[in-house]
Amino acid sequence: MKYITLKGEKLNVDIKNYYEYLSPNYVFIPFLPSYSSKKESNEMVFKEELVLKGKNKFYSSISGRVIGVKEFNNYLNINSKYLIIENDYKEKYEFKKSINKNYLNTKKIDLINYLEEYNNCETQNILNFIKEHEIIDNIIVVGFDDNLYSYQNRYYLEDDITKIFDAISLLNQVFGISKSYLLIKDNNSKVINNVVDFEGTYPDISVNYLPDIYPLSCEAVLKNYTKNYMTENSLVINIGELLLLFGLIYRDKYQTEMIVTITDLIKKKVYFCKTKEYVLLASILKDYDPNSVCYINNPLNSNVVDVNTTVIGPEVKSIIIDKKVNYIENPCLNCGKCIEVCPLKLPDLTNNPACVKCNLCSYMCPSGINLLKESSHE
Repeated sequence: MKYITLKGEKLNVDIKNYYEYLSPNYVFIPFLPSYSSKKESNEMVFKEELVLKGKNKFYSSISGRVIGVKEFNNYLNINSKYLIIENDYKEKYEFKKSINKNYLNTKKIDLINYLEEYNNCETQNILNFIKEHEIIDNIIVVGFDDNLYSYQNRYYLEDDITKIFDAISLLNQVFGISKSYLLIKDNNSKVINNVVDFEGTYPDISVNYLPDIYPLSCEAVLKNYTKNYMTENSLVINIGELLLLFGLIYRDKYQTEMIVTITDLIKKKVYFCKTKEYVLLASILKDYDPNSVCYINNPLNSNVVDVNTTVIGPEVKSIIIDKKVNYIENPCLNCGKCIEVCPLKLPDLTNNPACVKCNLCSYMCPSGINLLKESSHE
């Protein structure tokens, strides 16, 4: 089938446009149903202390005081409960972990133990995969940004390419893998130049260059370009997940900070913010215009979020700010373009459980119909 290259604003992306938000007034830990709190209101919390436990575990990124539970919206615009911790700005640790001096001797069972100790929503699928597969043939690291105006993986590749190659090589050693793969798109000369210098230095890592099409990260599409080496025993992760695993092995601790891309289409600017996990979206936005709109991760399939009531966690990769536009939907022309561009060739685009929600159908619709929205309302 013919794949699509998304057309967006041509923006200057410079990782030096960087700032930090590492001393938030509050953090908001997801208080999911059936979870138990390890802390009561007004009780003190240490930095990196376990505060909520259930299917996953949540650790505090600051030291401070629990002030209660309140409802906010998550990145999907769903109202949820959050445990609120007020920062005391003292960075108190109950026990501060140092570098694991034996990290080079890490075995698969050691990594499983780390993942079980720090298991959260980011690592659950990785943990399940590793436990279910006795043999892992290779690791496939998705090093490209698929969504429009998302540059998180690009930041990692430009900021510290050595760390990425070291992390892949370490995981190869952990799983006894002879060759793993780093996937990047062939349209970014700066990233390619960074990567080329390392290709021959790490014989256990192969770099593959893929075309700039959407949605390339969709499993059905990605398989068409990786069929020579992707198997049912391939562990597929992105760079953020790779660095998370590396941090668990190297420091025996869960990373509570994250990089978020902020693309302001009004000012034609791209920023990179290093922030604590689970803070209010408004707190990391500089000079935000209340007359603008804000999307999270993918403007093609994301709803507008309220920056003052939305908590952002590790699932958030990018934030897009744009002007308010009143879109007009016209009647369906029955042209069939939506089905033609569907990466899965789904005959029914509404309420289909196989849908990957890329919303390419709406992107190509000449009538301006939001088919993803139509589906969610049925």
